Formats: sequence, structure tokens, C-alpha cells
Amino acid sequence: MTSLNAQLVAQKVSETIRTGRRVVLGEIIRNSGYSRETSLKPKLVTNTRSYKTAIRPVIDGIEREIQRIEETIAEKDFSSEEMRTLVYSLDILIKNYQLLSGGATSKEILVLPSEIIEKNDIKVITK
Repeated sequence: MTSLNAQLVAQKVSETIRTGRRVVLGEIIRNSGYSRETSLKPKLVTNTRSYKTAIRPVIDGIEREIQRIEETIAEKDFSSEEMRTLVYSLDILIKNYQLLSGGATSKEILVLPSEIIEKNDIKVITK
């Protein structure tokens, strides 16, 4: 059975990432019709099949960007400033990937830079 509330949560997470704002899962979950108790335990929503299916395009975009940065780092010799920027971007992407795909847990998700979202054509999930 598809959970419309879980899909709504995934859509709001995607929209929040697209706008460059910080994702606070508990707040999004509460504003999507779940109880306060559920909003305090985001994994109850993010572990559902409906949420995972709806958030998959975002995760796929993050995976592509992680791979692109890793390949770029492996192929070139960078100044320390360029390397610092790439490593910082990679760090954010990996943390977002872990959080969105059910890895490390947290009530907050770091936000992807809008350039990455636009470059990978990450779409807002609608249903």
C-alpha cells in the first residue's frame, strides 16, 4: 500500500534541497500529516517503501555527482584551494547520500548546492 504522506515527505525534502534550504526531517514529517511522535523518529517514515521510491531520483542525482567529483579528483593535480573545495563538496554529497538512502541517522540533512542540483537536473518529485 502506497503511503501518500511518505511520498509528500519525499517531495518536500526534494523541494527543500532544490531551494538550498536546510532539511529538517522532523519538521517536514510533522507538516506532512504525521504525529509529533513520528516526527521525532524520522526513520519511521524514511524507511518506508513509499518514501524510498519517491526519493530515489534525488539519491541517483547525488550518486552521479559523487562519482563525477571522485573521477575529477583522481584525474587531475589541483591547487590546495581547488582540492579543498572538491573535498568539501564530496563530503556534503556523501553525507546527504547516507542520510537520504537510510545510512547514518540525523534529524537534519546538509543541503546540496543549487549548482549541483541544476547540473544533475534533479527534479522535484510530484504525485
